[in-house]
Amino acid sequence: MEQAEQNGAISEFIQGYTRKIFAAQTGLSLNCGHYDPYNEKYYSARPKGANTIANFTTGRGYTLKMSDYLDNTPTFGLAGAIQQSANIWFVRLAQIMDGHAASAFEDSFHTDYDTPLPNFQLAKIAEKLGFGEPINLVANLSPKVELFPCLPQKGRQGGVVYGQTSFLNITKRKHAHRMLWVLSQNSIGQGVTASPLQMAKVAATISSGKIIQPYLIGALDGSTLKPPKNEQLNIKTNLLKTGMKNVVDKGTASKYIKKNKKYFWAKTGTANVARNKKKEPKEYYSVWLMGWYKANNGKRYAFCCMVTHAWGGKKTGGAVCGPIMDDIMAAIDGLSTRIEFRKD
Repeated sequence: MEQAEQNGAISEFIQGYTRKIFAAQTGLSLNCGHYDPYNEKYYSARPKGANTIANFTTGRGYTLKMSDYLDNTPTFGLAGAIQQSANIWFVRLAQIMDGHAASAFEDSFHTDYDTPLPNFQLAKIAEKLGFGEPINLVANLSPKVELFPCLPQKGRQGGVVYGQTSFLNITKRKHAHRMLWVLSQNSIGQGVTASPLQMAKVAATISSGKIIQPYLIGALDGSTLKPPKNEQLNIKTNLLKTGMKNVVDKGTASKYIKKNKKYFWAKTGTANVARNKKKEPKEYYSVWLMGWYKANNGKRYAFCCMVTHAWGGKKTGGAVCGPIMDDIMAAIDGLSTRIEFRKD
């Protein structure tokens, strides 16, 4: 969104195109199920021997295509891509923003191993949202008070309690010889290190328009601690909010959030984390749901649900985490007195 305000091509891509001109303007096809970021070609099925990004495979051999959910959509842009987790769309956007820098780095890396990492736009916004730095969970603590740290700090015995840091692989030199591939993976969250707290922070930031700083302790030794300062995001989030509302209303979580979906905004995530060649289950997934909920008490609750190594049946963020968050928020509103978890 930040780049869209400075680049007309990115702005148009994010706002969306009609079905008639979608392919001509994006370099994609509505019927593509796989995309190769190196040759910038799309395929209906994965070609042999190629590294491609899939929109999403259901686990039954069927790959969702963008045309599957564009029948009643006049334009397809950021909101639509969020609504249905269209991986290829996000890869293409990352390529428009950072693809040239990633390719140039790959070429130079083979001859100069001291080449500095590119100044990726994706990394810039991730840094703005707190990726790469531990989250300080005790704000404005007196320097006279030291708390035992959750994470070790060099040269200090004590310190402030921190939340686990998060980062993108494109900010590291690992796999630098395949930087364009790493960029493509990171653009859809694959290979990204993120904690549930970090993603709840992202949700709260989108909802409020401020870079929310979470904290654990509001008072200590009888003294109230000032909450951390939440700076303005200064990025338009209307399309993000529209897409996240559509996720619940008619997108990837629509079948699984039922009790009070009118007040839910969310984004699903599904990432394969392990494979077994010789025994069942053959694949495990980490599944996510992050967003916010507007409760009856007038408060907005940012949330993130993560279930790791999900397997069997539906193994998506919407299917696994949707019912969990539906029950939790219903309990907050007094619509339900207990939270039930499925046996699987």
